Amino acid sequence: MKAKANHFRTLAVLAVMLVGMAVALFVVGPRTADTQTTTPKLQVQDLGTLGGGYSGATSINDSGKVVGVSSTSDGVRHAFLKESGQPMIDLNTLIPAASGWTIRYASAINGDGQIAATGHKEGVGTHALLLTPTSDIPPPDSEAPSPPTITSPQNNSYDTDGSFSISGSAEAGSTVELFEGTTSKGTATADSSSGAWSIALSGVSEGVHTYKAKATDAEGNTSSASHSVSVTVDKSAPKVDSVIPTEDATGVAPGVNVTATFSEGMQDASVKSAFKLYKKGTTNALGASVTYEAAIRKATLVPSANLRLGTTYKAVVSTGAKDLAGNSLDQDESLSGSQQKVWFFKIRNLLHRLGGVGQVEVGESHRGSPARELLAYR
Repeated sequence: MKAKANHFRTLAVLAVMLVGMAVALFVVGPRTADTQTTTPKLQVQDLGTLGGGYSGATSINDSGKVVGVSSTSDGVRHAFLKESGQPMIDLNTLIPAASGWTIRYASAINGDGQIAATGHKEGVGTHALLLTPTSDIPPPDSEAPSPPTITSPQNNSYDTDGSFSISGSAEAGSTVELFEGTTSKGTATADSSSGAWSIALSGVSEGVHTYKAKATDAEGNTSSASHSVSVTVDKSAPKVDSVIPTEDATGVAPGVNVTATFSEGMQDASVKSAFKLYKKGTTNALGASVTYEAAIRKATLVPSANLRLGTTYKAVVSTGAKDLAGNSLDQDESLSGSQQKVWFFKIRNLLHRLGGVGQVEVGESHRGSPARELLAYR
């Protein structure tokens, strides 16, 4: 009977061995030209670590989220979560700090983001854990950032060469885009701390240009437009278009006021300091006051005394006169350097006839003085 039992045991083992061989042959089988396939190539992506020198992945779900274990910079092994395009996250940073658990190992993750893990808690021990995302996780930011501010240049300012920068502040780390109308003029990233940003422009054409800016945060939310800033690009030097008295005029009244009308708007103070009157052949300017009427672009020089009879005078508007953009006066651009405006006129010898008796006023008279030197004749 004992011999028979050994016989059946041997058969059972052989049967198992034969079945195993059959399965192996069925699975492997002979390889023919029809059954051979090309093994696909695998793309390698380094998922990184939590700061240490080791990490190992254990599971991935259909969303591409990977879990596993990694060493930290302190050499301790913690469980991790890795999402596409994001740095590796220590799972211990995603659980309440007061829980007391330290997550050492993550073995699986499902499509709902639940993670099967192993953790340790003092006084409790090492247990299997199920980590489930909760409503405490903040939703994605859907709030648009505040509109950027433009602090430079000031609104209604001027530029003389078409190259300048638009600067301001916006939400830290946001992307600021500058627009002229609906045309984008460039982007810049607001400083991660101060929110400061700046966009340089060049080759801007002459004329008025109005700019606005928008900010887009990291979640793709875009602000409304900022306040607008207008910049006038003026690359042309101003000129004197007309003068009174006219150039080389003679017989001019001694009480004349001298005027110069400009080709464009001018800086008031620069005109007042640049407009002078001289007696021909002298270098000392005569006493006078100068006013500037912006609406008609006209400067008026009023001598402090009537001009001398029979004398030639030189009026000068120097290159110190500047337009609103800051361009210096240049009366003749064909010459090298900026050119001032210079013209001459001569005061008449006889002032005017007085009454029917033929009296005339001669000599030099002075503003505000009643004194007259009269010559009567018949």
